[in-house]
Amino acid sequence: MTIHFVLIPAQRTGDAEYRATYPSFDMAQLATDVTSRGVQRYHSSAAGVVENGYQSRGNESRYMSAELDTLIERYVTTVPHPERTQVLGQIVHHQTSQVLVLGLAFALMPTMVSGRVRNVTAGNWGGAVRSSEAWNVHEWEQEAV
Repeated sequence: MTIHFVLIPAQRTGDAEYRATYPSFDMAQLATDVTSRGVQRYHSSAAGVVENGYQSRGNESRYMSAELDTLIERYVTTVPHPERTQVLGQIVHHQTSQVLVLGLAFALMPTMVSGRVRNVTAGNWGGAVRSSEAWNVHEWEQEAV
């Protein structure tokens, strides 16, 4: 099997149809969110499809399943904690048996170390903006040799 990396050009990042229909997978860092809102992102109604102008509300994979939708709807309407947890277990089982989400053990962030470049700082991972160490590349300066 051969893997080809395709970097999405900046001009296409806002193109909802392109992002929704490219024939591949997306590597994204997702936080585990078992709130009602977080679980609903996997509902069929949140998929970016032609009927809604490819506007995804979290279901970027466009996976649609009546079985998963029913579980999600049960989860968000179930109040008692033990029953809610049981339904969440069924959701996770469905996701893992269908390989909807494939978790990695580590989130990798390549970094650079050089004594010849000044102003290289850590990326901004604490706030809403997520970036690499290259976020401020325009401020880097070469040290005199």
